[in-house]
Amino acid sequence: MFEGLDDIDWESFGTRLVHGGETKDIPTHIRNLLHEDWHVRENALEGLVGSGQHFGMLDKATPFIVPFILEALHDEQCPDCWYLLQGLAVICSHIFIPITSIRHWRLAIQIYDEIIKGFPLYLRLFEDNEIKTRWEAAALLASMQDHSQEA
Repeated sequence: MFEGLDDIDWESFGTRLVHGGETKDIPTHIRNLLHEDWHVRENALEGLVGSGQHFGMLDKATPFIVPFILEALHDEQCPDCWYLLQGLAVICSHIFIPITSIRHWRLAIQIYDEIIKGFPLYLRLFEDNEIKTRWEAAALLASMQDHSQEA
């Protein structure tokens, strides 16, 4: 699980993420997305995508984080899939905020391209037994206007 995680030079993105987390902690946070303890999982997602007013802020590391969130969602034992979907939905919503620079546009496109790779998974999770998971899958699918015809 999480193949290639340790091959990425996370600190090449700087020492701190936009929302204040440290890049050196990214691999630990990713591994903790599937931890048995809710508080550890919650802290892990917050460490990756922020919390409060910083929840979902885009960062240079985000397009490299998203594939691992998708991998966690693919795990049959993934606890609280809804929470990971919520994190992706918030990231997706930040992609469409007013963009003022070419660099930000490129980052937004990179992130969206990674998030959209999970489209078939989101459709499957839309039929999950857990209502929170269905709700968050619907929210995420609603933000993917390019693929609304497929849903």
